Parts: sequence; structure tokens; C-alpha cells
Amino acid sequence: MYTNYKQSSEAGVITGQSKSRSFVSFSINGKAYQVSGEHSLDTPLAVFIRDVAGLKGTKISCREGGCGVCIVSAKKYDPTTKKCITISINSCLCPVYSCDGMEITTVEGLGDKTNGYHPIQTRLADYNGTQCGFCSPGMVMNMYSLLNENPKPSSKEVEDNYDGNICRCTGYRPIMDAMKSFSTDAPTSTTLPCGVIDLEDLGARCCGSGQAGCNGVCRNKVPGCVDLGQIEITVGDKCWVRPTSLADTFTIMNTMLAQGKTVRPFLGNTSVGIFKDDGPFDVYIDLKGVEELYNISQTKPVTFGSNVSLSAVKELVQKLSTQPGYGYCKGLLHHLDLVASKSVRDCGSWAGNVMMKQKHPDFLSDVFVILQTAGGVLSIGDGSKVKTVSPVELLKEDMDGKLLLSCELPPRDDSYFVHSYKAMPRSRFSHAYVNAGFIMKVDTANNYTVVEKPMVIFGGFGAHLNRADQLETYLNGKSLLDPNVLTGALSVIEKETQSTADYVSASPKCRTELAQAFFYKFLLKVCENKIPDNLKSGMANLDRALSEGQRKFPTDQQSWPVNQPLMNTHGKTQTSGEAEYVNDIPTMPGELHAALVIAGVGNAKLDSMDATEALKMPGVVKFITAKDIPGVNSIAPKIMEPEECLVSEDILYAGQPVGIIVAESQLIADAAVKAVKITYKDKKTPILTFEDAIKHKSFYKDPENEITIGDTKAALATAHKVIKGNIEVATQAHFPMETHICLTVPKEDGYNVYAATQWMDFAQNAVAQVLGVPCNDVNMEVRRLGGAYGAKISRSFHTASASALAAHLLQRPVRLLMTMNTMLESCGKRFPYYAEYEVGVSAEGKLLAVDAKIYGDCGSNRNDSTIKHTMGVMDNAYQCDNWHTYGVTVKTNTPPNTYCRTPGYTPAIFIMESIIEHVAKALNKDPVEIRKLNLYKEGETTLRKEVLQYCSVSKVYDQLLKSADVQARAQKVADFNKNNRWKKRGMCVMPMKNAVSWNWYMGNALVNIFNHDGTVAIAHGGIEMGQGINTKVIQVAAHTLGVPIELVKCKPNSSMCNANNIATGGSITSEMSCKAVYECCKTLKERLEPIQKNLPPDTPWPQMIQAAFWQKVDLSARY
Repeated sequence: MYTNYKQSSEAGVITGQSKSRSFVSFSINGKAYQVSGEHSLDTPLAVFIRDVAGLKGTKISCREGGCGVCIVSAKKYDPTTKKCITISINSCLCPVYSCDGMEITTVEGLGDKTNGYHPIQTRLADYNGTQCGFCSPGMVMNMYSLLNENPKPSSKEVEDNYDGNICRCTGYRPIMDAMKSFSTDAPTSTTLPCGVIDLEDLGARCCGSGQAGCNGVCRNKVPGCVDLGQIEITVGDKCWVRPTSLADTFTIMNTMLAQGKTVRPFLGNTSVGIFKDDGPFDVYIDLKGVEELYNISQTKPVTFGSNVSLSAVKELVQKLSTQPGYGYCKGLLHHLDLVASKSVRDCGSWAGNVMMKQKHPDFLSDVFVILQTAGGVLSIGDGSKVKTVSPVELLKEDMDGKLLLSCELPPRDDSYFVHSYKAMPRSRFSHAYVNAGFIMKVDTANNYTVVEKPMVIFGGFGAHLNRADQLETYLNGKSLLDPNVLTGALSVIEKETQSTADYVSASPKCRTELAQAFFYKFLLKVCENKIPDNLKSGMANLDRALSEGQRKFPTDQQSWPVNQPLMNTHGKTQTSGEAEYVNDIPTMPGELHAALVIAGVGNAKLDSMDATEALKMPGVVKFITAKDIPGVNSIAPKIMEPEECLVSEDILYAGQPVGIIVAESQLIADAAVKAVKITYKDKKTPILTFEDAIKHKSFYKDPENEITIGDTKAALATAHKVIKGNIEVATQAHFPMETHICLTVPKEDGYNVYAATQWMDFAQNAVAQVLGVPCNDVNMEVRRLGGAYGAKISRSFHTASASALAAHLLQRPVRLLMTMNTMLESCGKRFPYYAEYEVGVSAEGKLLAVDAKIYGDCGSNRNDSTIKHTMGVMDNAYQCDNWHTYGVTVKTNTPPNTYCRTPGYTPAIFIMESIIEHVAKALNKDPVEIRKLNLYKEGETTLRKEVLQYCSVSKVYDQLLKSADVQARAQKVADFNKNNRWKKRGMCVMPMKNAVSWNWYMGNALVNIFNHDGTVAIAHGGIEMGQGINTKVIQVAAHTLGVPIELVKCKPNSSMCNANNIATGGSITSEMSCKAVYECCKTLKERLEPIQKNLPPDTPWPQMIQAAFWQKVDLSARY
């Protein structure tokens, strides 16, 4: 919100200027807010939106700007373009004090069930773009910002806009379908809305001045529209300053540094998503008001100020690439597109990215590499003088009291070849494993000779290597067409890029090979006109084509609504932010917040804990340890092996909870855990890998971990060929967008526990056990989960127990929300597996014997072990007369691993399919033929000794080969691979056998029909977590009762209505809940039949229900 501000009458404490004001002002959904020191200086906008404005649609998850659930739209003045612009911002990174003058719009500001939904909200729901729905508000707001700036985007522009939004449920296809339906090139649909949105439907395009019809160019045209005046806000002994000139900025910096203060100059604050532990700082200097730093001069050499955003730099480089002297910029554009995400690029500056490298030399700054590759000249100043340096030289500068002011890009003639590259774990928005840049002046008329010493930049090899001096010296004067030069250069790179192992990065060998690959890629580009065509694919970037997909719902309308293709029942409430998750439950009176203190080492004993400093922090209420537990110190129910809620002595793994901090806010609690000092004793080397475990024989003793069918030894002895190998399946984090959370509220009859759990009953057991209270004192309720994937089965017990323990001890409501970091450190992941196998086959490839030893890493507790399941389904879809599988449960000093999407099956299928591929390669046969030869047939018996009475896998496999035209496509793949030495294509047609085991499920449902109007409410034992269970249940109830689906609703699960249910999982809960609801409805129909017979045939449903009620018919049924 841009307004005229009344200046403070008193001089600022730091600036000494009477023109400083002591507050920031902005609007959220049109409502004005003024903040003048009530909140800590590091309070994120997301926290303010949720806790002060009370708008829960904006979510918090990673707190790094990496997932997009916190995205809101901000209209603000852009000093670079001198216009008001609308951008998406990651509100988890944006400090609330930096929002001065902004118009913030959250998902609630677009539409809701009362006032009607916005077209973006409606389309995302209509296209079934929601599942768990936790990411949906961020998806909506990201599109809203794009359409405000570009009402007629192309499909590619839409997809590119979503490089910073993560969805763990839908696979993106329906989300992209919905958002691309607004594009100019969107495919037409006869059943779903599509087409460019009208500006009137998008919303009023004004800048908050109150004047209608603002065209966005409002500075100095609408009086009082913008005030970038100086701000000074003091909170305790810390201060937030926004100067309005470079001179004032240096004065403030130098004055504060002279007083021994720590100072943080910043613009977008996006670096805190990477370096969370930087600080603390005494003075925050917000550079947004320093307009000199936004300047762009396009006269040669081109110069741009340090406040210019990454997005603006990208746009500038794009324009320069078509201008004389700057054609080399084409070689930088692809790399620039891989820096951060659109929302981060819009907020963060190029200078901030470079300064992260300056302060943290190990940081792989892409902008640093790009600017060094471009020959950029940086200007730095201290208020009295300006100095120019290269990016590499900047790393050696002492930047205390100095600012990076600008960057100059020199023009170059066409004899210079310039390219930069990046390799990273995923295609967008990820830190690099290795990045590289090359500038080389080449005489193409003289055998492609390097004329002068080139510049080669490598990132990813530690702080010591930025310029590859040895390689630069070697290449000077060499001909790039000489094969010996390539061989020699690769050898130099191998020696120059020696590095140490890095747990979070690629291996040293991999990183060296990436550096070699980048040099070769660059060489191919330089010599493009001299190399054979089949090598040219090596110089091309791996660009993904525009995604596309189709959905078809063949259905029999006579069975509607039970099989009717419907929108998610909660679709629009999810896209509007109205769907309530645990952390959206309104703050309770007297509520406190908790955070887990976790161990920093594993395989040790706890020596001592000192929370003195933490307890001194304002707002910290209590520190809880294992000694405070009134019940049993185990979150595992009695039928399982004990698993401590809080460490009493033995620390099994780094990340294990040792204590709980309780504070007045989540921010305070999260900060206080870092102040708890922990000492350890009897520290031993932790066992972390299969190699370590096998070496030290670190195994659990499990009975009957062996399956034998036939005689594998005899079959191996007579086999045509025996193939041996091993394969490892790594772990995988579940990464639900909603991290582990629980709210516990003390009540007269015990405790109301609102937990994000897939297993309500065992979470109830865990809480009762830790508190030492009976189960009927623990009232569990679960409305929905923001993603789970197995992570919230047993791993939710810890959060529920810790929250309840704190609430019990303090007799106040306590909310415990894990940070993403804590969740990843303390909670187990998918089970990793390692298998050693020996396989005997016939000459044709028929499996004669399979002998496999399978190791499953359970971590520090085996309660959730899936090893027996994995052993039993390792056959996948393949028959063999002789099997021997032996399972070993491995014990490592890692968090207890747990179920994750198709637990057991996924690694088993991967292992078996790897064996099939190995067999095909060993016999030099097509894997398709090997698979066809070994597929199960009807009547055969599986590894689990199940007779396949209905087996059509061979028929389905043949149908797929035909319908997918696999033979023709395989020929195209072969032709492409023959003509391209470096880029390859592949295709695999893989069967899968997955048993849906319903007989172990225990569940129930309660169906109530209300006598007043005949509406129906259902409480079933399954947990809604994005799989659409509530939608299915409603369809079944409506169909069975013969009522419109609009009359039926699902209510939250509770331990009162749905006691004694098994966990939601195993791909069966939806169907079994539908079965329970069906039985309930069938019972109700039977009760209603006599009533219906005595009424006229056309009696409306509500009247029939009223009649039944007055005749004392029970209108509730449980099954």
C-alpha cells in the first residue's frame, strides 16, 4: 500500500535524522497494517500473515523458499523500471519489515465459498489439480502474479513460472493443465473451462492509491503513491534501517561497525534460505530505498547496479545477446535460467548471490561463475572510494564497511567463445554439483588455435579452486582440433579438480568427470563446424520439452455417482485456502509452542544438557527432558520394540530427540533449541552404510527370514549360464509439504490431540503410554493431512507424544511444528536395500534359479521393517521353479526407517528388474523377450506360495507392446542412438505384480442421517491425505442411499467415532472405508424400507427421514 506517511518528529537513534519514521506500512488483501517494533526483526511475512492477520491459507513448510507453499502476490514499486509490478514472493523468506509500501494479496484475497471463487481457484479444482491440497494456495498465487504481469502468457511461460512450486502428490500434470488453460496456446476443451482470463475477472489493476484505472506507471503521477523515505525501527537492542541514499548507507554501516555492532545489508533476504545460521545481527540495513543501486546503463560497456534483481539481469542479458559486441551472452542464458526460481529471482539481487560466495567460499554461486565467465568488472565502495575487481578477486576482499555497487559487462568481438554450464540434482531450482564457465579467444582460420590464455572457472571443488590456472596455461596456443590436446586437457582437469568427499554433493570422481564433460561440451560448441554430425548432440543442453498429457474417464453412467468422474470434494476449499490442516487450527487461549532438541552425534551416550542460555531467552517457558516423562519413555505401542520419546542415555543416531523447548511462539522455540548445550561421552564411530554394517556384522536377529522353493544349488549347477551381481536401492525422504505437527489441548476429560497422523489409534496409544494415562483420556482428531506417503504412520507418534507431554506438564495447549530440517534429521525415510544375487538361466533366457541375499537397513529400530515383505515379492511378475531369498535386517546409527509409498514392493521390483536387465545383457538379448519368456501364467504359484487364479499379465503385456507400437518406437530409438554419439534414448516395458492385501485391514465407519433435513454425515476410519478417500466414500454413500451427493459430507476422524482402526496405507484404506460405509448405508436402507412402504411413492427423502425419526427408527449405523 503506497501512502503519504507522517514523518517521525524525533531523530532516529542510529541515523540521527528527523525524517526517519519508526514503522513500516503495507496492506494485506486491502487491509492496512502498520508495524513499528512489535515483532522481532527476523519475523517472516508468512508468520505475520498467519498469526497476526489470521490468514491460514498461506502455508509454511521448508522455510527456505524452496517449495512454494508460502507464495503470496506482492504489488510494489520497482525503481529499475519506474513502474508498479506484481511479483510472487516467498513469504517464508521475506521479513515483514521489508514489506513497506507493498500490496500483499493472499489466497483469501481472491475468493472463497461465501463471496465466490476466483477463476484460478476454480480451474485448479476443476482440473483435479489438488490432492492433499497443501501446495494449492501457493500454486494459485503464483499464477495470479503471472497473469497480473502477463495476462496472455504462452504455455511455456506458464511452465517456466512454476520452477519454484513443489507438489508431492499429483505429478504436476493436472496442475499444469489447469494453469496452462489460461495461456494463449491452450488446447480447447469441451468439458473444462479454458482460455485467456478477462482482466475484470482477474481483479482490479490498481496500485493501492485508491484511484481507479491505474495503469501501473504510478510514480510521480499519482500524488503520494510511493514513499521510499528513510525508516528506523528499534526492537530491543537491535535495529532495522532503510536508508534512502548510498551516502547514508555507508554512514550507518561505518558508524555501527565502529561501535562493534554486527551489520547485515540486504535486499531480498533470500540468502537465509541457504545460510540459516548467519548472524545474529545487531543492525539490518534494507537497501530497497537506495535508488542509485537500481540503475542500468546500456551504453557500452553495459553496467547494472547491485539492487537489480536476478530476473532483471536475465532480461537484460537476453536483450544484449542480440546486440553487437554482446553476442557471447547467448552462451550464458541457459545457465541464468537455472539460477534459483522465478519467485527468488524476482526478489533477490545478483549481488546478493555473489556476496554469498564472498562470505561462504564453498558456496557454488552460479551468478559468480556467470559474471566471471562474462568478464564482468565489479565495483565495490566504502563511502570514500570505489574500487574495481573481478568476481574472483572479490573473494579476497575484506568487505566489512563496503558494498558491492555494480557490475560492468564488456563487449567482445566474435573471436571469443563464451559459455557457462551447470549440473545439478534436478532440472530446475537446485544447487549445483559442479558449475563451469569458459572464455576462449580462438583463431578459427588457423586450425582453431587458442590465441591467448583462456579463462576457465570451476565450482564444486572447494574454496581453493575457482580459476583452473593449470588448464588455462596448458590450452594457451594449442589447437582444439588436435585429439592429443583433448586428451591432455582431460588429464589436467583430473589432476586440478581433486577434492574431498562431500556427503551432500556428488562424489569427487563424479564431480571431476562433470568438469571434464563441461570442457568437452564447450570444445564441441567451439568446433561445431568441424565435428561430425553424430558428435553434435554432446554440445546441446538437456532441455525438457513442454509437458503434455491426457485424461480419459470411461464410465458407465448407470452406476453414477459411485463411478462418476468428480472433482475432489475438497477441491475448491483447498484452492481457496479454506481447507484446515492442523497448523491452521486457530490459536488457543494460553497456547504455547514446542520444538525438539536433537542430538548432534550418533552412537554415543548423553553426558549432559545445559539449557541455561535457552531459558534466558525472552519467551522461553520450559525445557523438558526424559526425566520429566510421567509414563513410559517409549512412543512405540506395547506390541513393538521400545523407542524412546526422549533420550535417557544411549544416543542411537544424530537427530534423535533429547529434549523439548516450550516457548511463547514457534520462532522463539526454534531459536532456543540452538542455545541448548549438549555434551556426549563414549562416542563411537557411527555405522551409517551397508558396507559399515556388513563389516561390523551389525544385524538384528530376525527369525524365519528365508524363503526356499525347489533346489537352487542343483539348478545353478546345470544352468546354461550363471550370472552374479549386486544392486543397491538408496533411501528416499518422504518430504510431505506439511511437516510433522501436533496440537494438544488439556481438557476436563483428558487431552484433545490434533495430530497429523496416518495411524490415529497407535498415536493415541503412544500419547497415553508416555503420559501414563488411560487411552480414554486421549481424544484424537484428524481432519486431513498435508501429504504423508507413509511418513506419518509410526513417525507421527513422536510429535504427538512430545506435544502431549509438554501440554501435560504445563497444563496449557501446546503446538509442536517440526521444521523441515528437524524432520529430515530426526525421522526415518524409505528403507534402503542392498542385494547380492546369483541367477541361473537357459540359453533362451528362462529363469532356472534365483538365489538372492537381501539386506534391508532398518536404522536404529526395526519396528517398521519390510524385509520379509520384500523377500516375498521379489519375484515381481516372473516365474521360476527354484528360489532362495535370504533377508538380513541391518542396524545402523540412523533414524528408524519407515514405510514409504508401496513399501517392500518398490525395492523388490527394482532388484528383480535389474536382474532381468542383467540377464538380457549377459545373453545379448532384448529385455522385452526375456520378460515375456518368464512372465507368470494362470495357475502358477508365486514366491509367497499364492496360486494365481486370475493371471493375465502375459496377455496385458502383449497388448501393451502392440498398442504402444513398441517395436516401431524401439527402431526409432536405435536409429537415434546410432546417429548420436553422446545423447541417447531408451525405452523399457516393465510389468508389475502388486498384491492388494485387504484381509489385514481393520476399519469402521459411522453414518448419521439427520432428521431435520435428511442430510448425511460420515465419520470413517481412513485418513484423508490426498488420495480422495472422502470423495469416494461420499459417492458410495450417495449411490447406496439413493440421494444426491450434495446431501453427504465427511467429518473429521476421531478416536470416539472411529476407535480401533489400523493405519491408513497399503492402497486399501479407501476401498475398505467405502465397504464399511456401504454396509452402514445398507443397514440404514433396511431400517427405512418399512417406513418407505407406508408412504406415497414420490415422498421426498427429507420427509421420509422425518417420518422414520418420529417412528423411532435409529438413523445412525456403525460397521
